[in-house]
Amino acid sequence: MNILLRLTAFYWSISLRLSCPMNLKLFPLDRQTCSIVMVSYGYTTEDLIFKWKEDDPVQVVKNLHLPRFALEKYDTAYCSSKTNT
Repeated sequence: MNILLRLTAFYWSISLRLSCPMNLKLFPLDRQTCSIVMVSYGYTTEDLIFKWKEDDPVQVVKNLHLPRFALEKYDTAYCSSKTNT
């Protein structure tokens, strides 16, 4: 009996430069929320899983200087969904 086993492991580090459009009509009396969602429509979870680093998953430029703006917090999470192919 022949059995096909697919044992492929790839580990990539991804660096992204991200931006978000902001509505500044109420600036400086407002807060902005920027949601970044990473998805793969070309692969299933059997082929590809995005995993956050356990330690320090998000790294912000150390000398980030945005006058009158402050990065208050960031959050990481996992999710999955079913889509039609």
